[in-house]
Amino acid sequence: MEVVTLRAFEGLFVRALEIQGPALEAVIRAGFDPAHPKEKYEAQVWNQARVAVCEVMFPQLSLEEAQRTLGRLFTAGFSRTVVGRVLATAAPMLGAERVLSRLPFYMRVAREDVEVTMEALGPRNWRATFEEDAPMPAFACGALESILALTREEASATVIAAEGRKFVVDIRW
Repeated sequence: MEVVTLRAFEGLFVRALEIQGPALEAVIRAGFDPAHPKEKYEAQVWNQARVAVCEVMFPQLSLEEAQRTLGRLFTAGFSRTVVGRVLATAAPMLGAERVLSRLPFYMRVAREDVEVTMEALGPRNWRATFEEDAPMPAFACGALESILALTREEASATVIAAEGRKFVVDIRW
């Protein structure tokens, strides 16, 4: 099942990382070739390419910290795609709470396999529940922190539960 859009791959590997050399070779081995892109990919390819690039580009970091870094970079790169530019431009005007409330819709732009539920817990505290085929919770945390940075808020995202396809993230700013 092809569920991860080219926008996600373009945002991370082409726009954010501008991969080349060993990183490019690792991503191609994982199933994504930027010279011959497809419109959609299986979640497994997305996951394998992210892990491969972490190992090549961030060997000094633990896999979790490398994934969090990659998540932050993903938001920056996705913000330079056509669709991402629109979202990034609107984020400061919308503010953190409105951006978070719309996150399930935004996620569908890049990943058709992800189900996200957002819940406001109190002032400046939300909870995100993710269910996806290729979970990488630390990546999601980094992406969430950098998404809120687009709203000019400094946030922390912490995984509070993870099992199988599902994980829960506490977001505070």
